Amino acid sequence: MIKIGNSIFIALVMALFFSCGQQQSLTDQFEIRGKVKFLRDGYVKLIVREGEALVTLDSSAVGEDSVFMLKGTVTNPKFAQIDFYGKQQEFIVLSEGKISIEADGNRPGGYFSADGTKELELQNRVKSIHQGLIEKVQKDKQLYTITLAKGNYDEADSIKSSMEEQVEVHHQLLKNFIDSVGTEYLSAVFALNLLDYRTSFEYMDQTAKKIAQKQDPKPHEIEWLSNFNNNRAQMLASIQAEERKAEIAKKLRLGAKFPEIDLPDPSGKNRKLSELRGKYVLVDFWAGWCRPCRMENPNLVAAYEKYSSKGFEIFGVSLDSKKDQWEDAIQKDKLTWIQVSDLKQWNSIVVRDFNINSIPANFLLDPEGRIIATNLRGINLEQKLEEIFKSV
Repeated sequence: MIKIGNSIFIALVMALFFSCGQQQSLTDQFEIRGKVKFLRDGYVKLIVREGEALVTLDSSAVGEDSVFMLKGTVTNPKFAQIDFYGKQQEFIVLSEGKISIEADGNRPGGYFSADGTKELELQNRVKSIHQGLIEKVQKDKQLYTITLAKGNYDEADSIKSSMEEQVEVHHQLLKNFIDSVGTEYLSAVFALNLLDYRTSFEYMDQTAKKIAQKQDPKPHEIEWLSNFNNNRAQMLASIQAEERKAEIAKKLRLGAKFPEIDLPDPSGKNRKLSELRGKYVLVDFWAGWCRPCRMENPNLVAAYEKYSSKGFEIFGVSLDSKKDQWEDAIQKDKLTWIQVSDLKQWNSIVVRDFNINSIPANFLLDPEGRIIATNLRGINLEQKLEEIFKSV
């Protein structure tokens, strides 16, 4: 899955900021000398996590020369947040040494730079790698959305493949960085958290094994390893679910042969979708409790009355759980076509087999059972059926 954007970058840093607790060893001095573009009343604050609490380690007013100074001691490298007047927040790897900062200081996402220590040098390399992905993929992501909305699936697939290749390159650059510097640096663990476990799980698993074999791992390595191991089973389950959804999505693309559905009707008799082969069929996923579905039903009734004599059928698949509610909706809405359900609502087999995330949802099939359109409602359904049956 493609993951881009500054918001994602910030979110990942925040995840580290709030999770990387540090054990104490040696205490060292740091000094941050910074300059902000905007001079105003207020303070620049340096915030760290201590246990479950967020603590302001130091704060400084900004002088008339736009300069501020923050000092203190740090026990092992850790992530810290610098807050400029409450207007702009940035994250840095805080470690011993002299740190130089320049910032806009007046707005989120404003200019910011920090250097002076080895950890910051490495953090800047990671940010540069990630920013490179953002710049390459941002426009393609917008183009992909537009192309997909227009129904140009082949072109959309090409754009998506290009983005996936760029993400793969991005992940490889991160892996190369981690391998070159080693996870003893906190910035390397930061890079690890920028990887998508769905495509980089094997690499992350191998890294976890390497850390586990270390004689004296750093506190942040221990923390990352613990988090990874605690979430390992969940990540594997998610990967398997994504793979299954991807396979189902391929089977439900335009032109694909729609899979069989074989479920009981209200009388308890099993009905198969394939019974309607030779006709244009709208496979309609709905439920009696679903208000948008009920609002759409009059459009289906009108379409069925107009085109059923010309070779149009509807195969209703309900996500109801109560049989009386299902039957009542069928009667009240005058749904005279085939209706089936296993009465398991969102636990229905069709939810799993057809990636149903919301209803109403539908697929229009040609006489051979191939998908020719999806999610047609109201005027869009009428127009599509008119196009199909105009010569009949």
